[in-house]
Order: sequence, then C-alpha cells, then structure tokens
Amino acid sequence: MIANASRPPCDEAAQKLGVSFATVWRRADREGIELTAGRAAKGYKRLSAEQYAKIITVRLANPKATQEGVAREAGVSRPTVSRVTGGDNRRARVSPVV
Repeated sequence: MIANASRPPCDEAAQKLGVSFATVWRRADREGIELTAGRAAKGYKRLSAEQYAKIITVRLANPKATQEGVAREAGVSRPTVSRVTGGDNRRARVSPVV
C-alpha cells in the first residue's frame, strides 16, 4: 500500500492504512518515494533560496531591525523571518515594564 502512496493524496493513504499523515511521510521517505503531489496538495509554500538569502542579507545589513522591518524589506511575513533567523527578536531581550 505504501508504494502507491504517491498516487492518492497522503491523507487518503493515511486513512486507508489507519495511520497518521506523518507516518505516511516517514514510511515513504524510508522507501525512497517522493511525495511531491502531497506537498502541493497541502498548500504549504516553501521558501525559495532567493527569499532565504534576501532575509539573511537584510538582517545582516541591519542587525537592530525588528522582525517586522526585516519582513517588510524582504517581502515576506514576520513569522517567516522568525523561522529563518531562529526566532531572534530584538524586542524579546527587553524585559517588560511592570
């Protein structure tokens, strides 16, 4: 059944096998089955190498910039900047006023 998991969407394969979506992905990975159709179906946009490089370039050019500022300049969302930079947020280092 896992050999045919690249044909139906992964969630269908998971449902037929009685396992989780992640289990289908892990098993397919072990068997060397590429599930690109599943990625497209999930709708999760992967970050291109150019976008990743742009975020790093902007961050290095202005290390004191907020994630929002970097995101605006790089043309991506703030959570994307957080994922790329490992969650480094300048404001997070400032303790809140009590």
